[in-house]
Amino acid sequence: MEENEKNSIISVIGEGKIKSKINMVKIEFELAKIEKTIREAQIKINKEIETIMNILKNNKIVDENISYSDFNFRPSFTFEDGKTTHNGEQSERQIICFIYDLNKNLDIAKNIMDEISEKTEYCRFYSYFTIDNYDELLIKARDLAMDNANEKAKYFANKANLKIIKAIKISEFEPFNYDSYSRLEYIKLPDSQNYLKMPLGNVEVNKKVFCDYIAK
Repeated sequence: MEENEKNSIISVIGEGKIKSKINMVKIEFELAKIEKTIREAQIKINKEIETIMNILKNNKIVDENISYSDFNFRPSFTFEDGKTTHNGEQSERQIICFIYDLNKNLDIAKNIMDEISEKTEYCRFYSYFTIDNYDELLIKARDLAMDNANEKAKYFANKANLKIIKAIKISEFEPFNYDSYSRLEYIKLPDSQNYLKMPLGNVEVNKKVFCDYIAK
């Protein structure tokens, strides 16, 4: 707590946390193939895309829950013993699908991953389990953080026989990352048995605010 001639400044950090059950999964399918020519590589990728799209459609994934990246093309090289070897031309593309309401659709997510693991050759994919209302929970966590800051400021003011007049500075801490996403790679084991861990617990959305209050 800082003081000047008339007023005191009370600085606090308010913290807000809110939990929610995981209810959606974002699956990223990464396709890459190297062939002698771009055309040959693209033909192979297109066949994989057709397989993936049929699997998604058969599992009732609607078009609005599917997105695509542009095709990327680049030469492929290896560098060994000071020598550069041109391996061919690489074609790449990404497909993303979203599956909501996992309580009802968990089997669909499992089926999609099983089928794509069995029926594709060049597809590597990742699953991100998260929540579809993150922005709403972020606002609630922010409100809790401000309530916490106000309570702390009043507590310290009371201990010093002061009264809070108003907040004069509020800044929000933006974390570099948050733990609402679980990145899991789906692995096809040598014995062809599939392994998939479905994290369906709670995720926590955190928010912190830094506040300065005038008290006298």
